[in-house]
Formats: sequence, structure tokens, C-alpha cells
Amino acid sequence: MKNISLMMITAVVMILFIPLIINGLGKYNVPVNVKPIPESAQSQNTVKTDPSSRDGSTITEYTVDEGPEIKVFDAQNNKLMKMKLEEYIRGVVAGEMPAGFEIEALKAQAVAARTYAITRMLAYGGKGCAEHQGADICTDPTHCQAWISKEECLKSWSPVEASEKWAKITAAVDSTNNMILVYDAVPVMYPMYFSTSSGKTENSGDIFSYQYPYLRSVSSPDEQVAPKFTSSVSFSNDEFAKKFNQSGYGIKLDKAKLSSQVK
Repeated sequence: MKNISLMMITAVVMILFIPLIINGLGKYNVPVNVKPIPESAQSQNTVKTDPSSRDGSTITEYTVDEGPEIKVFDAQNNKLMKMKLEEYIRGVVAGEMPAGFEIEALKAQAVAARTYAITRMLAYGGKGCAEHQGADICTDPTHCQAWISKEECLKSWSPVEASEKWAKITAAVDSTNNMILVYDAVPVMYPMYFSTSSGKTENSGDIFSYQYPYLRSVSSPDEQVAPKFTSSVSFSNDEFAKKFNQSGYGIKLDKAKLSSQVK
């Protein structure tokens, strides 16, 4: 869901980015295709001084339910992994969003990522990963969701801030433990998320063949400071059509009819 090539940025901003509208938050014991997911056990949270913090700030430690097992295909190493759902979500948040972002943004990312994962799990009626048989989901961000292990994250960050960054990601995920997006008491099947909409998102009906009531165009003001707010690239009608036809989103464009197909 990230790593969009420079060539595609302008076009994607125009017609692919659609809103994540939170119509309700629920625990994932909401049935997914009539297969319920068990209610998790919750216990008391505790607050303590963050040992990795340089300013003596406090953090909340959450006693969490790590959730059901999820089968994740590691696209980088070509192998199937099994892990607890919440471990997977921490890796998705780390892979999809910089740890330096605000904690509330990281929380929203965690909820969206968990919703996307839980609605695709084979054990709960999902279709799994179409590219890798037997897997619920994969780590290819162009097909499913990006994912980075804790070990990889700690190696990639400065030793001075690595522990603090991972603690922040963990807090964002743990504080939203068991939360997913629902619409009319049904889990949201397409919790689309993105970095920038350049002022306004698109209706799902303008992108897909079906209009989803929770994916409606909304204004997104004050994005001018976003690093990808504006960009430009030039390419032929044929190149444009090929890119979208091969995107995996089920989009079919005709290079001779682009003026009527692209809004």
C-alpha cells in the first residue's frame, strides 16, 4: 500500500486515493462472514517512567491479548511465517508509517492495518492472499501491507532512539488492542489508507465497480505541508493505461478513451 512509483504519484492522488471513514470502532469479535472471533481478556493498564526516554516522560503499559495466529508470507525471503496478530500489526505500523509521526496517527494506522488483516484471514472467512496460496496476507506492500520485524527496525534506526521508537509503535498498537473498523456492525472490508490526498479524496464508485458507503469523497484540508502534496510527471497515454491496468486494482483503461475514463 505504499512505495508508489514517482511516475504514478500524481495519477494516484487524482483517482486512487479514497478515504478511510471511521463509522465505528469495534472489537474483532464482530463476526466476519458469520465466523465470530473470540472476545479478548482485558486487564488493568499501568503507567511507568519510560526508561528509553531522554526527558523522563511516562508511558502506559498495556496488558494485551496478542490475538489469533496469522499466516504471513514473507515476500522478501520467500517463506511462510506464523505469528500472533498483534505482533504482525506492530510490524505493519513500522513498515507503513514513520515512527516519528504523531501517536494518534500511528494508532489510526494500527486500526486500519488490523482491520485489513482480520478481514482477509482464512480462519474467519476471508479469502487470504491471492498471490500466495495458504497465506492470510503477505509482506509485499504493492499487494497487501508492508511489514518489518522488530529486529530489522532496531537495526535500521539510530541506537540512541531505536528503543524509544519501538516503544512508541508498541504503545500505538497495544492501546488499540482488538479494535477494528466496522460499518453497520460489519467489519470494513476495504480500509484504504494513504499518506496524502492533496486536499480531497475520491468516491469509491469513481475507482471501483462498486460504491462502498464508507468510502466517500471528503475534504482533507491543511495538507500543504505534506512532503508529497504536489508532484508532477509526464508520460504517454499508452504508458498511463498500462500502469493502471497492471496495478492489481482491477482497473481497465483504454488509451484511446482516457479523457472520459479519468476524472
